[in-house]
Amino acid sequence: MRHIGPKLPLRRSPEHGLYHDYVSYMDEIKQNLKNVILTNPGERIGDNNFGVGLRHMLFEDNNDLTAERIKNRVYEQVREYVNMVEMGEVEIYRPSDDKIDFLGGGDYEVRVRLHYNVPELVEEDVLELFF
Repeated sequence: MRHIGPKLPLRRSPEHGLYHDYVSYMDEIKQNLKNVILTNPGERIGDNNFGVGLRHMLFEDNNDLTAERIKNRVYEQVREYVNMVEMGEVEIYRPSDDKIDFLGGGDYEVRVRLHYNVPELVEEDVLELFF
């Protein structure tokens, strides 16, 4: 079994060595995407530009301009930091969207769905995050 990198959050693993490891490249790539999306600029030591900063945009006006800023930041950050991924559509669902009403979203909730593929692995996936 190949060991690609440690799973986050780090947890001790007696059967895998020090920590649980990813054994699938797609799982590690998905984790890398999550890290980029969930990190705020300035949180990563040594790279103040790393991260989308979605939490900072959570309480901004709930309009198309904010959704477009989020999408642009996601595309920019993925292109810079997870460049083995080809981004597809980035969907932003906000409480005012009809698409989210059945999910019972709160006033300040944002859901992000990223469609992406990894050409070298000939695989595609979707990442959904809820804030």
